[in-house]
Amino acid sequence: MLLLLIDEEEMNISRVVKRSGLEHSSVQKHLSVLCEQHLVREKRYGRIRIFALEEKNPYVILLKRFFADWRRMAEAQGSGYS
Repeated sequence: MLLLLIDEEEMNISRVVKRSGLEHSSVQKHLSVLCEQHLVREKRYGRIRIFALEEKNPYVILLKRFFADWRRMAEAQGSGYS
């Protein structure tokens, strides 16, 4: 889910469900926990909820660096984990 938000920047819950292949209730619970930990923020527009990474959180900054490095190494090795 974090990788999806790194790639997409902002997503509504339906798009996260579709892209992740997980059940709606699982995605909802996971995003709730990420919001409680201040890794993800939620914006509401009526009934629509948009989720995005909390860019100022130092853990998010580290996660983004980690995944960027991981993808670079995977591409260099041709492993396809990007």
